Amino acid sequence: FQTVRRLLSRLSRAPAGQMPEENAVRRVVWALDVASHILPGSTSCLPRALAGHLLLARRGVAATLQIGVARGAAGQLEAHAWIEHAGQVVIGALDDLARYQALPALEPEGSTLIR
Repeated sequence: FQTVRRLLSRLSRAPAGQMPEENAVRRVVWALDVASHILPGSTSCLPRALAGHLLLARRGVAATLQIGVARGAAGQLEAHAWIEHAGQVVIGALDDLARYQALPALEPEGSTLIR
Protein backbone atom coordinates (compact mmCIF):
# COMPACT_ATOMS: atom_id res chain seq x y z
CA PHE A 1 0.00 0.00 0.00
CA GLN A 2 2.81 2.43 0.86
CA THR A 3 4.44 1.73 -2.51
CA VAL A 4 1.19 2.50 -4.34
CA ARG A 5 0.78 5.73 -2.31
CA ARG A 6 4.34 6.83 -3.16
CA LEU A 7 3.82 6.08 -6.84
CA LEU A 8 0.48 7.91 -6.94
CA SER A 9 2.01 10.85 -5.11
CA ARG A 10 4.77 11.13 -7.73
CA LEU A 11 2.34 10.74 -10.62
CA SER A 12 -0.07 13.30 -9.22
CA ARG A 13 2.26 16.28 -9.53
CA ALA A 14 0.40 18.77 -11.69
CA PRO A 15 1.79 19.77 -15.10
CA ALA A 16 1.94 23.42 -16.16
CA GLY A 17 -0.94 25.12 -17.97
CA GLN A 18 -3.98 24.16 -15.94
CA MET A 19 -7.58 24.46 -17.15
CA PRO A 20 -10.31 25.81 -14.84
CA GLU A 21 -11.20 23.32 -12.08
CA GLU A 22 -14.79 22.66 -13.11
CA ASN A 23 -13.73 21.93 -16.70
CA ALA A 24 -11.03 19.59 -15.42
CA VAL A 25 -13.54 17.75 -13.21
CA ARG A 26 -15.98 17.33 -16.12
CA ARG A 27 -13.21 16.04 -18.42
CA VAL A 28 -11.93 13.54 -15.87
CA VAL A 29 -15.44 12.19 -15.19
CA TRP A 30 -16.02 11.94 -18.96
CA ALA A 31 -12.69 10.09 -19.44
CA LEU A 32 -13.54 7.62 -16.68
CA ASP A 33 -16.98 7.01 -18.17
CA VAL A 34 -15.46 6.30 -21.59
CA ALA A 35 -12.75 4.05 -20.14
CA SER A 36 -15.29 2.09 -18.11
CA HIS A 37 -16.97 0.98 -21.34
CA ILE A 38 -13.67 -0.20 -22.83
CA LEU A 39 -11.54 -1.62 -20.02
CA PRO A 40 -12.63 -4.75 -18.15
CA GLY A 41 -13.04 -4.21 -14.40
CA SER A 42 -12.87 -0.43 -14.68
CA THR A 43 -16.45 0.01 -13.50
CA SER A 44 -15.43 -1.15 -10.02
CA CYS A 45 -15.48 1.77 -7.58
CA LEU A 46 -11.94 1.51 -6.17
CA PRO A 47 -9.97 1.52 -9.46
CA ARG A 48 -12.27 4.25 -10.76
CA ALA A 49 -11.81 6.39 -7.62
CA LEU A 50 -8.02 5.88 -7.60
CA ALA A 51 -7.73 6.79 -11.27
CA GLY A 52 -10.03 9.79 -10.83
CA HIS A 53 -8.09 11.03 -7.82
CA LEU A 54 -4.81 10.76 -9.73
CA LEU A 55 -6.19 12.50 -12.84
CA LEU A 56 -7.70 15.32 -10.80
CA ALA A 57 -4.48 15.81 -8.82
CA ARG A 58 -2.47 15.99 -12.06
CA ARG A 59 -4.72 18.86 -13.10
CA GLY A 60 -4.24 20.66 -9.79
CA VAL A 61 -7.80 19.97 -8.60
CA ALA A 62 -8.19 19.52 -4.85
CA ALA A 63 -10.21 16.35 -4.35
CA THR A 64 -10.58 13.82 -1.55
CA LEU A 65 -10.52 10.06 -2.02
CA GLN A 66 -13.04 8.53 0.37
CA ILE A 67 -13.47 4.88 1.24
CA GLY A 68 -16.48 3.91 3.30
CA VAL A 69 -17.82 0.73 4.84
CA ALA A 70 -21.33 -0.45 5.69
CA ARG A 71 -23.16 -3.60 6.77
CA GLY A 72 -25.21 -5.29 4.08
CA ALA A 73 -28.70 -6.71 4.56
CA ALA A 74 -27.23 -10.10 5.57
CA GLY A 75 -24.68 -8.47 7.92
CA GLN A 76 -21.76 -8.75 5.50
CA LEU A 77 -19.21 -5.95 5.25
CA GLU A 78 -19.56 -3.80 2.13
CA ALA A 79 -17.19 -1.09 0.95
CA HIS A 80 -17.37 1.75 -1.56
CA ALA A 81 -14.88 4.34 -2.83
CA TRP A 82 -15.73 7.80 -4.13
CA ILE A 83 -14.18 11.21 -4.85
CA GLU A 84 -15.36 14.49 -3.35
CA HIS A 85 -14.58 17.93 -4.75
CA ALA A 86 -15.87 21.26 -3.41
CA GLY A 87 -18.29 19.47 -1.09
CA GLN A 88 -19.82 17.35 -3.88
CA VAL A 89 -19.37 13.70 -4.83
CA VAL A 90 -18.00 13.84 -8.38
CA ILE A 91 -17.04 10.19 -8.87
CA GLY A 92 -18.80 7.22 -7.28
CA ALA A 93 -22.10 8.81 -6.26
CA LEU A 94 -24.74 6.36 -5.03
CA ASP A 95 -28.34 6.88 -3.98
CA ASP A 96 -27.55 5.27 -0.61
CA LEU A 97 -24.05 6.72 -0.11
CA ALA A 98 -25.06 8.06 3.32
CA ARG A 99 -25.19 4.53 4.72
CA TYR A 100 -21.40 4.17 4.30
CA GLN A 101 -19.23 5.22 7.23
CA ALA A 102 -16.26 7.03 5.69
CA LEU A 103 -12.82 5.97 6.85
CA PRO A 104 -10.22 8.71 7.42
CA ALA A 105 -9.36 10.29 4.06
CA LEU A 106 -5.91 9.58 2.64
CA GLU A 107 -3.69 12.36 1.42
CA PRO A 108 -0.52 11.98 -0.67
CA GLU A 109 2.59 10.93 1.25
CA GLY A 110 4.07 13.82 3.19
CA SER A 111 0.66 15.32 3.95
CA THR A 112 -1.31 14.77 7.11
CA LEU A 113 -4.52 12.79 7.31
CA ILE A 114 -7.61 14.95 7.23
CA ARG A 115 -10.89 14.59 9.11
